[in-house]
Amino acid sequence: MENTQIIPERMGNPQDYFEINFEEIIFDAAREIYFEEITFVVSGIEYKINRSTLTKYPNTLLGRIFADPLRCNKEYFLNRNGRAFHYIVQFYRTGKLFWPGKHDGVTRKEVEREFIHPLNNTPRSYHDRQISRLLSNYIIVAH
Repeated sequence: MENTQIIPERMGNPQDYFEINFEEIIFDAAREIYFEEITFVVSGIEYKINRSTLTKYPNTLLGRIFADPLRCNKEYFLNRNGRAFHYIVQFYRTGKLFWPGKHDGVTRKEVEREFIHPLNNTPRSYHDRQISRLLSNYIIVAH
């Protein structure tokens, strides 16, 4: 094993040793971060989303926020329209924009009003332009 070290145990007989496989530890930690579940509570409606879903588009607002696991919490509260946020989540999950129909009680204008947020004046990618149309300046309060 090339990335394995023999480390003496701190307790017991100093002649006893155990092996640590650092590759396995790093892989397990990366997998745990990748599948970490982030909770958004948007006006009382709860959404649970894997970090990997949010970082699928790294040049988007949520992609940037959740790229660094050390800067993130596991639960966020947003004071916005919870039904409209559903369409933001759908974009991250499918890569496609689905606009609300008349039957679900949310209008396209409502989604745009609640979540429009230009990331900058000239978005760098297709996904930036799509998310820019959907996200707004909202305050994220970590719990």
